[in-house]
Amino acid sequence: MRWLPVLLLLFGCRVDPCDPEPSEGLRWIQLHLTGAFGESALLLGPDGTSVLVDVGNDSHDDDVLEAVEAWTGERAVDYVVLTHFHADHLGAASGLVDELDVRRAVISRGLVHLEQANTAEVAGLESWIARGVAHQPLCDESGCPGLGQPLDLGEGAELRWLAADGQDAAGPLVAGDLTENARSLVGLVDWGDFQLLFGGDLTGGGRDTPDVETPLAAAIDPVEVMQANHHGLPSSNNEAWLDAALPEDGEDRQVLVGAGPGYVEAPHPDALTAWAPRLGQGFVWAPDRGAFAGSHDRFRSARGAVEIRVAADGGYGVRAPQDDRCVIEGFVAR
Repeated sequence: MRWLPVLLLLFGCRVDPCDPEPSEGLRWIQLHLTGAFGESALLLGPDGTSVLVDVGNDSHDDDVLEAVEAWTGERAVDYVVLTHFHADHLGAASGLVDELDVRRAVISRGLVHLEQANTAEVAGLESWIARGVAHQPLCDESGCPGLGQPLDLGEGAELRWLAADGQDAAGPLVAGDLTENARSLVGLVDWGDFQLLFGGDLTGGGRDTPDVETPLAAAIDPVEVMQANHHGLPSSNNEAWLDAALPEDGEDRQVLVGAGPGYVEAPHPDALTAWAPRLGQGFVWAPDRGAFAGSHDRFRSARGAVEIRVAADGGYGVRAPQDDRCVIEGFVAR
């Protein structure tokens, strides 16, 4: 696979130079959430299927609503995916229940193994269920049978589930007690020659966390774009995981980081150092950065939403604010 880096498009200098605009194909938008801790992304399939992946914290409901409306034209999505039950990924759910129309389902690991979840935040999911929104749990007390049920995004694109609740389709990945982060849902957006991997706050053994990344890495193939686990912090993104998803083979790849001011170390200097030789001519992209985040010539802090645009032939571009301009850096297909 060979990519040629090209500069595709420049827009004028404005306060918010990367306003949403129509585009065909598949799109992943890493949302820029204001204030403290919080992560959310919007996935738009080639047929228009909309998937909100996490919703930020309880101060982000307006940010998320405005972003969804700006990118889709309505305050509605087809699916909400909750990677795990921590406040910075789920907290806005309670504020979104009456404002965001979820047309098909909320997808989570299920209401199992909640010992280390933010149970007050789980109430937001329960409120959606109480309002009649379908809940699609991937796991129950016996295992995770829902992992074999991908989402159809149209034109052959799909969102596949690789793991949830510390398990893959064959069963538990690690023994012993797991943290809430270790139970994160892991998904793969797959469209022909393009793949994007995300895993919530999945842990890899750093900072005394359970190592779920290493056993799951055996099932991971190289991807074009990887959303960094746990905001690019040292608890995650271990060598086995990176060797699988971002091998040092000279190909051009991108890393997305759900970073903001509240995550003071994100992305961490050690993570940037580990990612850089694996990117070819690609970059690490984040909507914002922490005060003590690392610096690197392959790191771009956008101070705005970062959009991945994918064409049917597998070519893709990264659209983000840079120096008060809106730039698309593209990698054209073979």
